[in-house]
Amino acid sequence: MMGKVSIFSSFDTVTMIVLDDENKAVLWGASTEPYSTKKLAIKSYEMARNIAFAMTEKGINTVDVIAKGPGAGRTSCINALTDSGITIRLIKDTTPIPHNGAWPLQRKRIKKL
Repeated sequence: MMGKVSIFSSFDTVTMIVLDDENKAVLWGASTEPYSTKKLAIKSYEMARNIAFAMTEKGINTVDVIAKGPGAGRTSCINALTDSGITIRLIKDTTPIPHNGAWPLQRKRIKKL
């Protein structure tokens, strides 16, 4: 059975949602660890590993992965999926990339007396 995995990652939170063929949420999980990047990667690996075992029980063994966000936990989630025997067909990164951004404010001109 085919599925989709969406991974939303920030600097202190990783959320993982598993969708089935009809785009209905089947499984989900989140891990948080504020102020620490290494612990977040470890916690998100464990969370993704637990979700991967639940996916195999549901019969989902091939997935497309959609990753979004700048955090370090998304790569560990993908590694956990591959380590637990799930075939990844596609990895798509949808992180928004800034293109020059907004202009900075001009310096205020104050007349000296």
